[in-house]
Amino acid sequence: MSTSISGNKQKREDLEIVIKYVKNDLFAKVKFIYDPKVDLAVGGKIYSDYERKCKNLIGGRGLTAESHATYMEAVWTAAMTKHIQKNGLAQKRSAVYTVMQNKFSGMFALDAVLTRVMLVTLNAR
Repeated sequence: MSTSISGNKQKREDLEIVIKYVKNDLFAKVKFIYDPKVDLAVGGKIYSDYERKCKNLIGGRGLTAESHATYMEAVWTAAMTKHIQKNGLAQKRSAVYTVMQNKFSGMFALDAVLTRVMLVTLNAR
């Protein structure tokens, strides 16, 4: 029983690593996933990038090279089942768009204040 509990804990931690990978590394390269079954398929470009970036971060100790590869595939498949990759990209896009919107809204507000100051100054003359 303790091995299944620790196994579940390890898998949750590894899924968190997948989330961080998606939001930080994958988002820099891919903004949208159009067909998850094709784009996120095991053996595809995105999966190969995931393997390369997360190889040393995912998996417990005592795994052979073959079992580590199988475990990484299982974690990726579990993430696909839970739509982690798709949701992670959507959250990152939303956060980026919000920051950009706030930045430009702030610029427009500053521009409006400066315009009012200039109009008041010109009308005072």
